[in-house]
Amino acid sequence: MRGGPDQSCIFRPKGHPEGCRILTFGLVLAVQDVRLDPGTRQVWRGDREIRLSRKEFQLLQALMARPGDIVTRSELMADVWQTSFYTNSKTIDVHLGWLRRKLDDDPRNPTLITTHRGRGLRFETAARIAS
Repeated sequence: MRGGPDQSCIFRPKGHPEGCRILTFGLVLAVQDVRLDPGTRQVWRGDREIRLSRKEFQLLQALMARPGDIVTRSELMADVWQTSFYTNSKTIDVHLGWLRRKLDDDPRNPTLITTHRGRGLRFETAARIAS
């Protein structure tokens, strides 16, 4: 269900638990406490605006557009770098490191963008509780 242009809309992504909610404001994506506006290329974590490079923004957008889903490195190379092949370069890892740093997402215990070895990256729909 989608609201009108000035209305917010809450939806549950297919296959995600009942408590999982993604909030959208028109075209603005909001997952956890991160908001991304593709129209103005602005990003906020809570109330703080975060300045991102073009590629960092595109990487974040590619992940936030599919919250809770694992996005493969090949998909990211196609979406962000417009290439149909994935090389062994560290391009994604370098940009991911910069993005995590700017979002204050601890790479040793990330709560926003998690790495799934051999599969890809996922923007988490909810912060994990440390045990």
